[in-house]
Amino acid sequence: TVGLPLLEALALEKPAVLPALDYARDLYGDAGIYFEEAAEQSVAEAILRCIADVEEARRKTRERARDVWPGRVTWAGHWERFGVA
Repeated sequence: TVGLPLLEALALEKPAVLPALDYARDLYGDAGIYFEEAAEQSVAEAILRCIADVEEARRKTRERARDVWPGRVTWAGHWERFGVA
């Protein structure tokens, strides 16, 4: 994955339950609610943590979105780097 669903969720300032993998942590930082194992119990626990503290998750996600978006390269910027635009 190139993280597009995560970028979309972040752009919409939505909390996310994510795998504890580098790409997810790079995008969501401390705002993500992470599960360690690809197992039902681990995912379910992360979902329940998100539900239990959804307002805090929303606050952290809003803050993360404000921090991340100004430094992101636009699609046009990516094409320019490849000399296409």
